[in-house]
Amino acid sequence: MQAFDMPAPDIDRVLKRNGVGIRFRVFEPGVKASGMVLMLPPWAIVPSDIWAPQVRALRADYRVVVIDGRGSGGSGRPRTVEAYRSDEYVADAIAVLDLLEIAQAHLVGLSFGGHVAALLAAAHPQRTTSATLIAPSAPFGPANPFMTPERFLSAWNGEPGWAMFNRTAFLADYAAFARFFVREATGPGYDALVEQGVRLAQQTDGVTLALTVAARADSARSEGIDRYQRIRCPALVIHGGADCIVPAAKGKLVAKTIGASFRLLKHAGHVPNQTRPRTVNRLLLSFLHDLHTQASRAHVENRSNHILMNRGA
Repeated sequence: MQAFDMPAPDIDRVLKRNGVGIRFRVFEPGVKASGMVLMLPPWAIVPSDIWAPQVRALRADYRVVVIDGRGSGGSGRPRTVEAYRSDEYVADAIAVLDLLEIAQAHLVGLSFGGHVAALLAAAHPQRTTSATLIAPSAPFGPANPFMTPERFLSAWNGEPGWAMFNRTAFLADYAAFARFFVREATGPGYDALVEQGVRLAQQTDGVTLALTVAARADSARSEGIDRYQRIRCPALVIHGGADCIVPAAKGKLVAKTIGASFRLLKHAGHVPNQTRPRTVNRLLLSFLHDLHTQASRAHVENRSNHILMNRGA
């Protein structure tokens, strides 16, 4: 499987919010945009370049904005746990939309970014046209037993594998953990994607990742299923059936909770947007196209009813 590079953006800027730089890139369509798509940042282990296959597919018809999440890529790396709370990522996204004077957007999020998309949709329904959550790491439902706060804070005996999801391991050998995690996320047989992912992972560090894990553990208590139940926009959940980072059963539960369509990609891992880009792009474009068609029909019907009422008057 070939690795995809991000195309050149039309805008590449850094927004300062509360002293933290947030890098975002804008990709303008070649024709009149059918809508606006905001691609939210995944866990800080990779920057927004992970969305390259989707940007290439979407930018023909949509205005696309991607954000390097705080702690990764071209964004700042604050050194406090509080700076990495999920609601800070939501606020960063809203700040980018405000700067670009974008009233509403289709949200797309992967893993932690799926969780951020859900929180944004729940808290800001007026800014959300739809939400597509790919392998969302919601803080409820089935979970990876190796990625618990207790294991993260326990003593590390130097063993490889999932034992490296550990604060001490992050600080002692971040490079080894990054390679392990990227390989687990893609699954076997994707050497080019793994090497690209390892390079992207160099755009952050173990100290930063440790802070993000602590922040998630701290904020998860207030970001449970009740927050998701507030979502009212059309939604789609896509999940790999072979995902060993976030169990597919979690994605299914999230879809049920928010009333979303659920699409299981049987043999895909945690990053189907990378390993199954054509399938994910097709599902995403079909979902957005159907919403655009429905909105156009509703506009025509409303206009026709308005004309008939005026004639009757």
